Amino acid sequence: GTCIAHQRRELVLSQYNPIEDAKENETIVPLAQLFQDVIEKGVSDGAYFFNERMVYASFTPIGNTPWVLSVAALESEMMASVVSLRRKMTLAAMGMLFLGSVMALFIGNYFTKPVIQMEKLFTKAAKGDLAVRATIKSRDEIGRASRSFNTMMNHINELTYYDPVTHLPNARVLAEAFHQHISGQQKE
Repeated sequence: GTCIAHQRRELVLSQYNPIEDAKENETIVPLAQLFQDVIEKGVSDGAYFFNERMVYASFTPIGNTPWVLSVAALESEMMASVVSLRRKMTLAAMGMLFLGSVMALFIGNYFTKPVIQMEKLFTKAAKGDLAVRATIKSRDEIGRASRSFNTMMNHINELTYYDPVTHLPNARVLAEAFHQHISGQQKE
């Protein structure tokens, strides 16, 4: 269990042995037990608390020698990249969600705006405005509906303006024209 290489030089120079040190220092008993399991049972990895921090270690024997190579790292160091990746993934997901929402809004408006315009035109026509016409010029279904609406309004206008039998302006149209003519003369 003697350290022959370590990032802390003083441990190598003093030939530090955690198994021996654990006899006097209870805080390193988990580390000493792990070293003991590596030597006696051939355990290849493990974890222990050191200075109130979790440490993960991996062990492998060095061929044709009695030595074992140990690599250890703090859990916080090992998980730092995972935490960073999680943060980046969360930000990316939020960005994609925002971008998707904005795109859905624009696409939704692109498809619903002409339908709402047509609905307003139908409402005006239903209230008697026979001069209303659609101005949607697209080549899709809404554009075809717009052209059909304009054709329908032209036919309705002709049917209501002219008497179908005599092909003369109908009585209602004449009465409205007369009323407008008289009200215009009274204002003057």
